Amino acid sequence: MFCPELISKDKYSIKVQYKPMSVNVARKGKRYKSNQYKQYESFLLAVLPNYNIPLDGSLIAIYTFGLSSKLADRDNPIKPTQDILQKKYWFDDKRIKKAIVDIEMVDKWKEFIKFEIWLLKLYTVSITRWLA
Repeated sequence: MFCPELISKDKYSIKVQYKPMSVNVARKGKRYKSNQYKQYESFLLAVLPNYNIPLDGSLIAIYTFGLSSKLADRDNPIKPTQDILQKKYWFDDKRIKKAIVDIEMVDKWKEFIKFEIWLLKLYTVSITRWLA
């Protein structure tokens, strides 16, 4: 999947047994959070462990959503969940340079959210090395 040399050993992950929220129900209009989103946010903020994700550096996010509806779009739960992770762990989501999203079909009431965040190591290579 990735070159192991590019990923640090800093991995932050958890699986939460809770139905992922679709972006379609997260907002009332363009600006206001729906009541469902507020409940989703307060639940996740309460159950997510406290991690100290470094304040700088690029990140890789791996999301796995356990969904019970075959009609659910793969990308709908990303934004609400990512916004809550950003709020909990104090990182800017523009730092996510690579994201992988997996969907697992599960029975109703077995829905879940799983995420992994990895710190991406960036190497600088001297061009003179290649010209010699």
